Amino acid sequence: MARDRVRQKMSVCRIGCLSNSMVTRFRRGSLPGKKRVMTILNGPSIEFPAAPRDGYTFRSSALPSGVTRAQSQSPGKQRMPNHDGTRIIHSRTPESAAMLANVKRAMTITAALNRLTFNDAEEIRALFSELIGRKVDESFLLIPPFFTAGGDEIRVGRNVFINQNCTFYDLGGLDIGDDVMIGPNVSLITTGHPLEPSQRRAATVGRAIVIEKNVWIAAGVTIIGGVTVGENSVVAAGSVVTRDVPPDTLVAGNPARVVRSIAG
Repeated sequence: MARDRVRQKMSVCRIGCLSNSMVTRFRRGSLPGKKRVMTILNGPSIEFPAAPRDGYTFRSSALPSGVTRAQSQSPGKQRMPNHDGTRIIHSRTPESAAMLANVKRAMTITAALNRLTFNDAEEIRALFSELIGRKVDESFLLIPPFFTAGGDEIRVGRNVFINQNCTFYDLGGLDIGDDVMIGPNVSLITTGHPLEPSQRRAATVGRAIVIEKNVWIAAGVTIIGGVTVGENSVVAAGSVVTRDVPPDTLVAGNPARVVRSIAG
């Protein structure tokens, strides 16, 4: 009965990157014993141990396939996905410490990479391979400077071109298919935070970005987490992409909308 009374007083907050496509809804409240609980409303998730001070416990009667109840309650779990692949890292936990260490690693590698020039293509490929943890194809081409907050969740295919001054925040996962062209000043941002001011520093949330084969992302584009850009599509310069882009289409604007088909 005490739980029922608490649940009646739960308030609603939103979490994500200021976009409908990134929003996940939660109810927030407190249970006896001062344990904070956040129950995900839009589908099954996993139950996490409460993080110190600003942490949350995520509660659901269902677990993703392949995740046992014992695993879901284990602190320091490497990944904390919910049913749609969202990755949640609580502040002041071993996982957040590991995330910070990875940021420092990425900053060291990109600082070395950004001292190179267009003529240093082989060295750039070597450093980028170290950054993402796997060897890139010889056809891969990147023009520094380049910035990332992790790098180990980036996957790139063959014949990928990344122009200068791009920023990839890849915590949620960033997959770039073959023959993709990415223009200058492009930001691919898979991460966000709770919108509620008092909870904004309590967690980092990541959702994947997928760029399919033969896509052209023009200059100054921003793509947020949870978006797939379909094969052969073009994202016009300056667009902000907040939802999936169908294959063989041109999209433009803020938020980006389909302009026309480019099939054939």
